[in-house]
Amino acid sequence: MKRSMIAAFYNGKVIVPFLFEGNCNKSIFESYIQAILIKELNSEQASTTKTFICLYCIISSKN
Repeated sequence: MKRSMIAAFYNGKVIVPFLFEGNCNKSIFESYIQAILIKELNSEQASTTKTFICLYCIISSKN
């Protein structure tokens, strides 16, 4: 099973990583943003005009 990760890149750091099994799709990505990332941001991060970049990577894949 493929293991994947989504995380945000903010102010030179990777923040709020989320590990899951399988591939990323629209539903998983939207859930990450709405249910995980937004809830984990502190007030400074949430009110910033700086850009967040979301990263997606495959950790490992086993046949």
